[in-house]
Amino acid sequence: MPRARAEAKPESRLRRKDTKESLDSEKKRSSSPAAVTETRTSKRQRVETAKPAAKPVAKPTTKAAAAKPASKPAPKAAEAPAANAKPKAVKPLKAASSKIIEPDLNPLPKSPVPSRPALTVFIWGASDSGQLGLGERMDEVPRPKPHPWVKENILKGTFGTEPGAGIVTVTSGGLHTYLLDEAGNVWSSGTNDEGALGRETKKDPSDNEPDLRANHYAVIKGLNDDEFRATRLAAGDNFGAALGEKGELKVWGTFRDDEGKSSFSSDVKKQLLPTSVSVLGRTTARSRYDPISSITGGENHLVALTTRGEVYSWGIGGSGQLGRRVLVRHKQDALVPQRVVLGIRARKAVLIGAGLRATFAVDEAGEVWAWGMNSVGQLGIGERGDGVSQPTRLPVLSPANLDGDRVVQVEGGEFHTLFLTEQGRVYACGACNDFQLGIPEEHEAFGGKGTRGAECVAEPVLVPLPAAVEGDPVVGISCGPRYNMAVTKEGVLLSWGVGLQGCGEEGGQLGG
Repeated sequence: MPRARAEAKPESRLRRKDTKESLDSEKKRSSSPAAVTETRTSKRQRVETAKPAAKPVAKPTTKAAAAKPASKPAPKAAEAPAANAKPKAVKPLKAASSKIIEPDLNPLPKSPVPSRPALTVFIWGASDSGQLGLGERMDEVPRPKPHPWVKENILKGTFGTEPGAGIVTVTSGGLHTYLLDEAGNVWSSGTNDEGALGRETKKDPSDNEPDLRANHYAVIKGLNDDEFRATRLAAGDNFGAALGEKGELKVWGTFRDDEGKSSFSSDVKKQLLPTSVSVLGRTTARSRYDPISSITGGENHLVALTTRGEVYSWGIGGSGQLGRRVLVRHKQDALVPQRVVLGIRARKAVLIGAGLRATFAVDEAGEVWAWGMNSVGQLGIGERGDGVSQPTRLPVLSPANLDGDRVVQVEGGEFHTLFLTEQGRVYACGACNDFQLGIPEEHEAFGGKGTRGAECVAEPVLVPLPAAVEGDPVVGISCGPRYNMAVTKEGVLLSWGVGLQGCGEEGGQLGG
């Protein structure tokens, strides 16, 4: 998606649930998108496996614009998904030295273009676990404000080769945040219990050990060298990932199942430092491993899109979010990247997206596919129910039903999903008990009852935006657990929903 030249804003990711907080007293509601003046850094909460009682994760920091596929005719009819082929064993690479083949559909990732003056990183919300990188100075920020440490280091030239170099991407996970600077360095701050920071930390470091502090930003070493330069980031509840400019992938942290068991691979529970992970391509004539074009993460699963248009997933898959069935006796197989097949024709994808336990892809014809948890209609397939383990097409978002418009970005919250189109329209589906869909109480999706009592909307509906931004298309979206952010072409930031963790009687995660 095209980006307005605005402040760096967080990629959507899902947040960890604070079971001790009172939802009634802490949350601030807004039934429709409302303009605010600054951007945000979000905090992810832990998932609930039941239907939402009144919310976990969101991602952001700045989202990279989704690639816009070339226009092609929409398929004549919905396709029945095909069963996946037998999984192929994949082993991590010790070095990113495999021969890189030329991309034939999706481009290799490129470093974000630096801005002068540097983008301002604004923060607000809870920081009790150090996720805002403020050290011990503040547990919460009630209203948006520039990050003091980032501002100071822009002047020093810490983030590049000259004074004025800044941050180009911000990505948030469960209780941690990543910054990507102009030099390709990745900085992390927050909770490191499961290795989510990708670096060594100490509970009580001495004054001469600043890089060992978890509640303040420090560089993840080994992510920027002669062989690897980070260009894109992804985060989950307890893991992080960085995508290199040659299509290489490095991952760290762990995935946790519903029983609280941590696993990174079949023989590693927690990966404390970044390690290379590769996906096995179908064609081995030129290279065994396919370069990766983009990545995204849910609460406990990772998704990668290759330059050849193939989608791979791994992590925890109990709700179908991996696009394949995961047998209890073979749970370790879920930790190996395996291909997700889009329909009987094995459609090639041009973009991917993820929610808490849901995954999405858009194929080269502009058709949207979804799989994973669907307890409150968050997949948008027109009905709610059990998890869907095979990719299912969403006819309502087909270019044929959007007058030629097509989806260019998909973001998921805890139990809801947003879709952004090429023409700047936003569609939403899933849970609506906390105004996270941004539709008024009298919306026809509620059956004409004139009440917000409907628990969910199982098919994407158009989100009405404020009159103040009429004619100003949305160019980027981001989801928190039960709230959303959208930025317009002119740089106006919109927020709506409920911010569950933040900051007294005003402000909070909505920033309003």
